[in-house]
Amino acid sequence: MILIGAGGLATQLTDVIRRLHPAKPLAFFDNVTVRETGETKFGCRILTNWDEFSAELPEHGNEVVMALASLKAKMGFHDLLAAKGIECSTIIAQTALIGSQNVSIGTGSVILEHCIIESNVIIGRMCLVNTSSKLFHDTQIGDFCEIAPNSSVLGKCTIGNNVFIGANATILPGIIIGDHVVIGAGSIVTKNVESGTRVKGNPAKSF
Repeated sequence: MILIGAGGLATQLTDVIRRLHPAKPLAFFDNVTVRETGETKFGCRILTNWDEFSAELPEHGNEVVMALASLKAKMGFHDLLAAKGIECSTIIAQTALIGSQNVSIGTGSVILEHCIIESNVIIGRMCLVNTSSKLFHDTQIGDFCEIAPNSSVLGKCTIGNNVFIGANATILPGIIIGDHVVIGAGSIVTKNVESGTRVKGNPAKSF
């Protein structure tokens, strides 16, 4: 399995994947950071160009996991991979609690340790639900969203595409959030948020 990225999120994912698949070989792909030839991470090879990536991919069963936190970088790499016919794998940590009824998690999304996803929740493609976050019942999350650690999206919320929810934020029940929205860390969102808006605070306001 090749992780796209070799930073902090890749570190988190390494722990998750090794618990899920202890015998599965790992490698990292980072063609942005300047690195020494043969550099490794946790004893695993770091691939630094597309030729190395293409040569190594069959040895990893063509399995790729997105490990980039930057939304812009994630979308760019997703498009490059899609052009090569490569689809990212979905990863759900063993300690995540997933509802028993009508939960849908889109292709390439990552659910990290100790998250709670209740029943009747839909998560789109290429999302990241980070450590100890909670998505309550009857909530819908769009594509390419990131929910930072310890955040809560309460019941019957609708979150658009390309939304970032900062650490320790709370979205109150029934809230509708548009596309391309940024919600600051620690915010309490008490009313709907229009597309293209940045909000923060308690209650959350535009900034």
